[in-house]
Amino acid sequence: RIEMADEFPGIECNQKNGGNPFLEFLDNVGKDIENIGRHVGNEWDKVVCNVSTIFKNGNSEEDGCQAKHDHNSLSTRGGGSTQSKPELSDDEIDEYVTKEMEKDAKDHIVTYLKVARPMLSDLAGLFEEMNMDDPTKV
Repeated sequence: RIEMADEFPGIECNQKNGGNPFLEFLDNVGKDIENIGRHVGNEWDKVVCNVSTIFKNGNSEEDGCQAKHDHNSLSTRGGGSTQSKPELSDDEIDEYVTKEMEKDAKDHIVTYLKVARPMLSDLAGLFEEMNMDDPTKV
């Protein structure tokens, strides 16, 4: 293996991986994937912390988010603001959810009627065409 370094001067032998460039490449890729995973995990923790802060509803319990993440880092990274937003009360959340559910229900009803009306008019035409309106003939 050391003989390979003599034959190819551009390739340095690494005793850690036995001089195998393929193993060195995989080792570097593994380290990079580990770093990316750690970064994604930290960002996920920040998202969860911010979402839990939004829905905290006045609970003064310390959940460890403040200690883990410095909220001033948001402004230095350009990812948010340091101004705190007022928390919503239970009544405000219920009112918002109710309005959104009503909007969603109305949208579903309109969609249903757009599909059902032509089918019902076709069915009414079929009853009229087959003279099925008279119960004595059916």
